[in-house]
Amino acid sequence: DLVKNGLLPEPRIDASVRRILTNTFDLGLFEQPFVDESAVATRVNRPEHVQQGLEAQRRSVILLSNKENEMSQPTLPLPAGTKIFVDGLDHQVAAQFGDVVAEFEAADYVILFLPSVFNDTQDPQSGNLEHVFVSMVIPDGDLEYPQALRQKVATYAAARPLIVIADLNRPAILDEILTDSAALLGTFGVFDSVALEAVFGMFNPSGRLPFEIPSSMDAVRGQLEDLPDDSEDPTFRYGDGLSYRAADSSF
Repeated sequence: DLVKNGLLPEPRIDASVRRILTNTFDLGLFEQPFVDESAVATRVNRPEHVQQGLEAQRRSVILLSNKENEMSQPTLPLPAGTKIFVDGLDHQVAAQFGDVVAEFEAADYVILFLPSVFNDTQDPQSGNLEHVFVSMVIPDGDLEYPQALRQKVATYAAARPLIVIADLNRPAILDEILTDSAALLGTFGVFDSVALEAVFGMFNPSGRLPFEIPSSMDAVRGQLEDLPDDSEDPTFRYGDGLSYRAADSSF
């Protein structure tokens, strides 16, 4: 109808079709539409590919905040063997980096993983795959963590220095988290081991934010719908990210 009404010229349609077909031809999908199943064992899960994937995960980790401790030194990286209490991370994996304790009051540091902000009809801590899928596909507009989760952050922070690892597959309101945490990292679905490698200085974080982190939902509601990164007084700006000083790390 758009073409018939003169609102869209046919050459513009042809250009879009040409792009799609070019990609299809480049992939060889017309000449070889079926995969060679016998080649899977030699092409999938190859060690060099796994290492490339891990390296990509490491390069995506963002150090957002790294406050000084009582010794006037940055909180991170932690030294190996530090007594840690972990919440939201695999305890067996964490035990490869620090001395995992059962009670947060007995730890030198608490390490808390915060999942991406979920649709408010889902349980953010359940790990239920259906909840995860629905929340990613049909998220609501609220970027605030649930009150119970924010209270947990405050409880940990009042007892021990708190290191927060926030998964940012969706932007989140991090103002309270930033205030309560001694260090804050942003991740994008990385393995627990990779997040802990960053905490313990096994690599130097180099990731940078691909979007800004708004300071409040009022700031979000005040944004223009067709412009990115335009919220008032964002907590973190597009491109923000820190790295460790060489003298503080073992890499």
